[in-house]
Amino acid sequence: MPFIRRLASWALAILITLTSVFLSPAEVQACSPPSRDSSAARRAAVPRALSWLHSQQEEDGRVGRSRTVQDAPATADVVLAIALAGENPNSPAWSRGGRSALAALAELAPGYVGSDAGKAGKVVRAIVAAGANPRAFGGTDYIAIIQKAYDSATGLYHPDSFFRHLLAVQGMAAAGIPVPPGAVWSILASQGEDGGWGWVVPVTRTLRADVDTTGRALTALVSAGVPLTSTAIVSATAYLAKQQRADAGWGGQGSEGQTNSNGTALALQGLLAAGKNPESPPWTRGAANPVTVLLVLQEIGGAFVYSATQAESRLLATTDALHTLILPFPTSENSIARGDGCYYPKSRRLKEWRAI
Repeated sequence: MPFIRRLASWALAILITLTSVFLSPAEVQACSPPSRDSSAARRAAVPRALSWLHSQQEEDGRVGRSRTVQDAPATADVVLAIALAGENPNSPAWSRGGRSALAALAELAPGYVGSDAGKAGKVVRAIVAAGANPRAFGGTDYIAIIQKAYDSATGLYHPDSFFRHLLAVQGMAAAGIPVPPGAVWSILASQGEDGGWGWVVPVTRTLRADVDTTGRALTALVSAGVPLTSTAIVSATAYLAKQQRADAGWGGQGSEGQTNSNGTALALQGLLAAGKNPESPPWTRGAANPVTVLLVLQEIGGAFVYSATQAESRLLATTDALHTLILPFPTSENSIARGDGCYYPKSRRLKEWRAI
């Protein structure tokens, strides 16, 4: 019997060795046990963050302390977070001095947006989430502003800020308005050879791809109807995998600097849009994953800090984190599919898009 047990142990060892040799990395990852589900921790983090946002609301309903229309973007981000969390940003609970957060946004937004489609897109996302009409919000048609800014020759809603182009696309998609094919094409054409996007057009050596813009580009493409199996989505996912830091989080541009909440939140939004489970391999690093990294950056008071050593804008970090934590997460392991780590030339991405 001892000999039989030893023989069985040797056979098992040989099987494990052969499995690791002949299975692809994707198949090995798929055999790995999924990481612990963070739903309970996320549910606990959201009300704490909302409570902190309550403390940041000013006496006239706005969020931000510039006392100018430049408080509009922060107010829009907060309105979006409130609505995504299932609360009413136009309710007494979110009112100060008789004015709600949504009413404050209606007053601030026209002076902030002007004719900028990206700014209009940011505001539209909040308006739609709050259940209001973006075509008649506070007397302004924000959809018309976005549509008027569209350049059919370039496919861009903004001539030089790619980040704002993406916000405009997201605003249109959120409002249920078909995104022009040219606007989608411009995103695909602006993708770098490494699979990422930068915040300006075009990506250059000095202003190269970054995690924040890539996460938003992924979200915009999926919201515009680009298939998850397209090479643009696959290449972008591979870019995020390459840029992920040893602690399981992300920095801003490339892997430089510290892991921060904004980069990690936007990368997570992109991965979730692409159907990935960030709590499963290959996104895990030991017991850590991107979600646990983000949650660690929440203070006791409910706010999120930019990084472990820099508080920076707690307001922006908190809204970015909230927008992410409220999103639906996969309930089962959904790691990167085989081939996601491959390199896809831009020409192949564009040709594939033509065939869709």
